[in-house]
Amino acid sequence: MKRTAFLYSIQRHLCSKTLTPAKMTSETKHEKENLSQPAVAPDALKSSNHKGQSMIMSTYNTAGNNHELSTSSMLGQTLDEDLHVNEKRNHENFEKIHASPKVFEPRYGKRLEFHPTKIQALDQEAKENSFSRPFTVSIEGNIGSGKSTFLKHFAALPNVATYQEPLGKWTDVGGYNLLGKLYEDPKRWSFLFQSYVQLTRLHIHLQNDANSSVKLIERSLHNNRYCFVESGHDSGDLHSSEYDVLCEYFDFLKENLDLGIDLIVYLQSTPEVVHQRMQKRGRSEEAGVPLAYLQKLHHYYERWLIHGVPCQPPAPVLVINADPDLVTVTRNFNLHQSIILGQEPLRCASRSDEKENLDPSLGKSKKNISDTNSPQNDKKKLEQSLTERS
Repeated sequence: MKRTAFLYSIQRHLCSKTLTPAKMTSETKHEKENLSQPAVAPDALKSSNHKGQSMIMSTYNTAGNNHELSTSSMLGQTLDEDLHVNEKRNHENFEKIHASPKVFEPRYGKRLEFHPTKIQALDQEAKENSFSRPFTVSIEGNIGSGKSTFLKHFAALPNVATYQEPLGKWTDVGGYNLLGKLYEDPKRWSFLFQSYVQLTRLHIHLQNDANSSVKLIERSLHNNRYCFVESGHDSGDLHSSEYDVLCEYFDFLKENLDLGIDLIVYLQSTPEVVHQRMQKRGRSEEAGVPLAYLQKLHHYYERWLIHGVPCQPPAPVLVINADPDLVTVTRNFNLHQSIILGQEPLRCASRSDEKENLDPSLGKSKKNISDTNSPQNDKKKLEQSLTERS
């Protein structure tokens, strides 16, 4: 660095002198003559250090324009070589910087380093964590079909997290009972209620218990979209623009968040049975729910989960008959426990009486989308299980 600074200082000193054209012409001739002779004899380079230093200093201190121009030419050649070396070194340093860790020197705090390979590893780890959600099961069924009973039964098992519908939030939104308002005036409150339901269901979808490998939720965002929203639109309770907003809202959530479901348990029941159960449990907001509403909701459940209309369910469907008494239903839960907990895959089977029970308004049914269990099949499985245990 000192040598380069010294050479630059001499060049600035020489370039500061102004030469006339005539003088430049005469001195250029002397420069060519001097360039043909070495400034320092080769034998002098072999002498001692003291003698070499004195010869070099005499070369720099020699008076006259001829020597100045000769020295200037030599210095120019040397500077060009130095600039070439520096340019090459800068290019190498540029490549090293981009291949090396990115270093940030904060004014305060620790020194931060980010390496491209480390960043890729962090991205990969983030992707793996985003897909490491527990085995998620959505419990679907009409009002009064036994969803809460199902969740209480499996909540006693280890490594199982259960999430019930947030009825407390729906019945107290700033002091308003939105669920009760919905039953009183569906046309007035359907859009607001369904919007809030989607928000609360989204919270449940995104909640994961680190200590649980199985997650059971009471209904899902998909259910809200393909059953309740479809039903509200077809009945006129949701305006076309309101329906479009809810659908676009759901599509955005599905495309940008992990709303995945691994299994759907459909507690299949008849509207008349669940209507009797509703009257017995006596919830205030359900007091005015007519049988016709339960029949309509049952129609949309069958259309979506059994026949795949308007789209196929997002996961395999396990159908359990929920009409029998509590003891029988609990036994059916135990029969399918390994499937519900993700320990055994669900074997799809088509419905034998599918054509007989098909609603004409649904069109052609979709086969092999669910493991449908009629009461007769459940009875046979229960008898077989009791025989094996005995």
